[in-house]
Amino acid sequence: MRGAPRAGPYQWRLSYTADVARLLHDEAPAHIDDVLFIQPGIEAVLRLGDSTMAVGSADLCSQGISAAFVDALSNPRVRL
Repeated sequence: MRGAPRAGPYQWRLSYTADVARLLHDEAPAHIDDVLFIQPGIEAVLRLGDSTMAVGSADLCSQGISAAFVDALSNPRVRL
């Protein structure tokens, strides 16, 4: 994962590797961006590509964004 602070409603760009993408499935009951959006401290999520999202969170640092993403990955609804 990689993040960089940004201005505006989306302060962070979150990219994940192909190894992480293999954990996710389009046919799963929930998508990773939807599950990330409901994590505490996350205000907005916009999918930019297959493995990149813009994340809005005025209160979280890069480690907090990473932790929210890992929590979202641990949700069984994003995997089959």
